[in-house]
Amino acid sequence: MAQKKVPKHIIRYDGGINQQDKPYLIASNEGQEMQNYDLDRSGKGMALPTRLGNAKYFTTPVTSATSTRGIYQYITKTNTSTYYLASLTNLYKYTTAGTTRMTFTLTADKDVVFATFNNKMLFVNGADAMKMVNSEATGTVAGSPPIGARYIQVYANRVWAIATASSPSRITHCAVQNEQDWTTAKNAGYVDINPDDGDTLTGGRAQRTRLVLFKNRATYALTGRTVDKFAWDLLNTTGCVAPLSIAVVDDNIFYLSDDGVYLLPADATQPVLMSRKVRPIIDSISDKTICCAGLRKNQYRLAYNIASGGKNIRELVLNFRTGAWTEDRHPTVGINSYFYDKKNDRLFAGSASQGMIIQIGSGNTDKGAKIYTYYKTGALDAGEPDKYKHWEKAYLAAATSSSTIYMDYFTDFVSNADQRAISLGSSTVKLIVKREPLELGTEGRYLEIALSNSADTTGASVAQEVYTTNIYGDVVEDD
Repeated sequence: MAQKKVPKHIIRYDGGINQQDKPYLIASNEGQEMQNYDLDRSGKGMALPTRLGNAKYFTTPVTSATSTRGIYQYITKTNTSTYYLASLTNLYKYTTAGTTRMTFTLTADKDVVFATFNNKMLFVNGADAMKMVNSEATGTVAGSPPIGARYIQVYANRVWAIATASSPSRITHCAVQNEQDWTTAKNAGYVDINPDDGDTLTGGRAQRTRLVLFKNRATYALTGRTVDKFAWDLLNTTGCVAPLSIAVVDDNIFYLSDDGVYLLPADATQPVLMSRKVRPIIDSISDKTICCAGLRKNQYRLAYNIASGGKNIRELVLNFRTGAWTEDRHPTVGINSYFYDKKNDRLFAGSASQGMIIQIGSGNTDKGAKIYTYYKTGALDAGEPDKYKHWEKAYLAAATSSSTIYMDYFTDFVSNADQRAISLGSSTVKLIVKREPLELGTEGRYLEIALSNSADTTGASVAQEVYTTNIYGDVVEDD
C-alpha cells in the first residue's frame, strides 16, 4: 500500500488560551498554554511576540518591605497630573524630583481607594475618615462623611461613600456639588442596598445613568439624580468577590465573580461571562478577594495568586476586542493595585512586596530579570485510524535572541515530553529556519508541541524574545 506525507500546520495564534475544552477540540489558532506572549503585537496572529517587561518607575521604594496599598493619578482642572502611592501608614507624592511623604497618618496596611471631585483628590481606606488633597488644602474632609468607608465613587454630582464595617450595605452621599456637606436634609443622605441579605457591598462604578453596586453574590443599580428619586434594583446574581478587579471600558464594566470574569454592558441587566476558556485558571486562584485588575488599550489585566497567603504574581490578560486570553507570569513582581495614566497612555501597578510603582509594558525585562515564555499547542489531528499514523518530522521557523529553543512533543502514546534542543547557533535576532528537521518518529493520531527557551518544560526559566512564526509536522499515512 502506498504511503504519502501530509503536512499539519499551526499558522495562527490569535485565539489565545483554551483550557476548558479538550486539546483535540480547541480551534487551530488556540493553545493550551500561552505564557508571557503579547497577541496585540502578533502581526495578525501569525507570530507569538514576547510581551514587554515591567520596570521600576522610581529606583528606590518608599518602603522596602511593606506593600503598596493604593496608587492614583490626580489630574487637576488645569490638566497637571501627579502620582500618589499609599504604603504602610503613609501617602506619598511622586514628582520628577522624587517622592514626598504627605502629612497623613493612616491605619496600616489598608487598601486605599481614590476619586477626583471638585478638583480635589479624595480617598478612603475602610478604617479612617475620608481624606482629601488639592492645591489649597490637605487633610480630613469636613462635613461628617462616614468614618471607615471602604470604597468611593462619584455619581449624580455627588461623592458616594460605600460600605462601612457597621453598615456594610449602606451607600452615603454628600450634598450636590459639595463634598464637605454630608448632613443637610433633602440634599445629603444615604441608601441601604438590600440590607437584610446577609451580604456586604464590595464596590461600585458609575455607568451612564446609574451607579452599579456589587455585593459578593449580587449586582444592583442605583438610579435617579435627586434625593427623592434615588432607588435601587437587583440586576443579577453574579456579584463581585474582588473589589479591585472592577474596571470600566467605554461604560462597560469588567469584574471578577466567584466563577469567572464578567462584562456588564452599559444599560444591561445581565452580564456576559468572558472567561470560559480559562476557567481552570480561575478555579486555581487561591484567594480571589485580593485579585486586582488594570486596563490599557485593548487589554483587561487580572492579577491573581496561586498560593494561600500569596501575592498576585500572575496576570490573566484578556483582549476584549477579540475575546482571546493569554497569561503573564511575574516571578519578581507582585501586583496588588493598578492605575492607568490616560494622559501618557501608561499602565502602572503597585508592588505587593515594596512601596513602589511598577510600569507595566516597559522594556524587555521584569525589573532586570528575564521574561519567561512557554507555549503549548492544541492537539494536531492526523485523522483515523490511529495505528497507521506516524509523525515523522517537526519544523520550526522563529526569530529569536536566544541561541537555543526547546521543543517538546506529546502524542496519544507518548505521555511524557521528549524534549529536543534546537541549536540556532547565534544570539543575533534574525529569522531562523530549521533546515535539518527534528526526527519525531512517533505514532499516534494526535500531536501536541510545546515550545520554550528553557529545558524546564513548565516555562519557569525561559529567556527573552521568541517570535514563533510556524510550527508543523509531517505525518505519514497509508494512501
